Amino acid sequence: MNTKEQCLDSLGTILQEHQNRLLALEILVRTNDPDAPNVVKDYSECSFVKWTKNAELIKHRIGLQLFEKLDRIHKQWHATYDKVIDIFYPKKSGLFSKLLHKKPSELELDKAQSYIDDLNLLQEEFSNTIEGIQRRVRALSESKFHQ
Repeated sequence: MNTKEQCLDSLGTILQEHQNRLLALEILVRTNDPDAPNVVKDYSECSFVKWTKNAELIKHRIGLQLFEKLDRIHKQWHATYDKVIDIFYPKKSGLFSKLLHKKPSELELDKAQSYIDDLNLLQEEFSNTIEGIQRRVRALSESKFHQ
C-alpha cells in the first residue's frame, strides 16, 4: 500500500469480498446445498487479514480508533460467519464421518438464518466503517503515504 489510491483500492476490495462472502453464505442457507459455489471456508484467505499485516502504517494513516473499530467488527463478522460454516461443514474426522455427512436439519437451518441476520447487521456496520475510513483516506495528503 504505497499510495493513497492503493489504500482506497484495498479498502474497496475488502468491502466487496465480504459482501460476496455474505451473499454466497445466504445462497448456501437458502438452498441448503453444501456444494453451493463460492463459499469460502478458510479465514486465512481474507484480504483484510492480508491488508493488516502492515498494521502499523495503516494505524498511522487512518488512526488507531478507526483501525481498532474495523478490526473488532471484522473479528465479530468472521466469528458469526464461521458459525454458519460449522453448521454446513462440521469438523468431523475420519472417512466414514465424511461419507455420512447429512444436510442440516430445519432447526439448524433456522439457527443458520439467525446468524445470517446477525451477519447482515455486522456487514452494514463493517461497510459504514470502511466508507468512513475511505473518506478519511481521501482527505489525507498523498505525502502521508510516502512516509
